Amino acid sequence: MLRFYQIPCECGRIHDVARTQAGSSVMCECGKEVAIPTLRELSQFPTIERPEPQLEGKIQTPVSGVRQRRSGLLFVLFTATILFAGLAGFYYYTCPQEPTIENAQSPFEVWQVWQTLRTGIDTPMSRVEMMRGHAIRMNWRWVTLCSGASALCMLGMFVTLVVGVNKKKTSLEKE
Repeated sequence: MLRFYQIPCECGRIHDVARTQAGSSVMCECGKEVAIPTLRELSQFPTIERPEPQLEGKIQTPVSGVRQRRSGLLFVLFTATILFAGLAGFYYYTCPQEPTIENAQSPFEVWQVWQTLRTGIDTPMSRVEMMRGHAIRMNWRWVTLCSGASALCMLGMFVTLVVGVNKKKTSLEKE
């Protein structure tokens, strides 16, 4: 909103002037020149507030609290989606694998694969093998949990957007 000072002419017309015009003069429709007082003297005249010229044709509606909350919710859900997707990717790529002939990386893993092949699959697992199997299962649980949480956050974002669009349509139809 811009503030204008109301300066009267001798003919009775009132001129709205901005602070930037202080100390200059304005031509009135009656033909007389109206002197605009200095900035210090302008404060003694009555004021009026008007919208800025570039915003006059547009509808000025303040952002409602509902819209701000919806934007905040979308931001939180988007951030959570990215976080959970990143965690799922981290757990997926750091998940240990069962050693095979192709992916055995250390001599110990090669020895374990050889022992499994020599003794057969039905032999009881060693403590190391049980711990590795447990670590693999736990990593896959974390991958599943983080992927599900990311999907739920994406679903929440979709629902929030759809509800916002539907409310806008119903409000436009009522008008």
